[in-house]
Amino acid sequence: MATRLERFVNDCRPARLSDPVYQAADEALMRFGGPPGDVITSHSRFADLFIRFLNLVVGCIAGRGGPFPGSAQQDWGRCVRAFRGIYGAPNGEKTAFEIARTGKGDALNGLLRKFAYEVARQYVENQIRAIISAYWNSLSVEEKLTVPDEYLAKHGHLLPSELREAGLGRVHAEFPRVLEAHARMLNRARGLPQS
Repeated sequence: MATRLERFVNDCRPARLSDPVYQAADEALMRFGGPPGDVITSHSRFADLFIRFLNLVVGCIAGRGGPFPGSAQQDWGRCVRAFRGIYGAPNGEKTAFEIARTGKGDALNGLLRKFAYEVARQYVENQIRAIISAYWNSLSVEEKLTVPDEYLAKHGHLLPSELREAGLGRVHAEFPRVLEAHARMLNRARGLPQS
């Protein structure tokens, strides 16, 4: 019989958690059909394009098969966060607009692809955090003391050397972060985009 930790680790496998989200991002890219030209010189057209595309990506991830209705102001904030995830803060949006305006670098199609995968990556990260929080908060105090030992026995060899060398105390103290790192490591091994 699988332990609660084994069930949790199974729930965070990329094939179960991440792959469907990235497949939905690919579906949104196919459905969107590409930008209306090679460049966009108007910032308002740029914002409108990416808000529409964000709603399609989110709709595909949510399983709606079409755009997810939203608020333009809120959605633009999500677009800016995605651009910052791709190109770094605080100028991610400016970099993305410059690429769209000039057609250089990845050009507009490449920017749409990176954007879809960044939205997917952020969704997966939020999903992982929610699963970890629900799992960790469902454990008793005694389980919170024993689960890290079980994890180390089964998956300790996968931890970065600095965590293994820091000792059991650090793993216990930062166990929810260790679980996040575990899920990220599985995604990285699978070749999925990382932050």
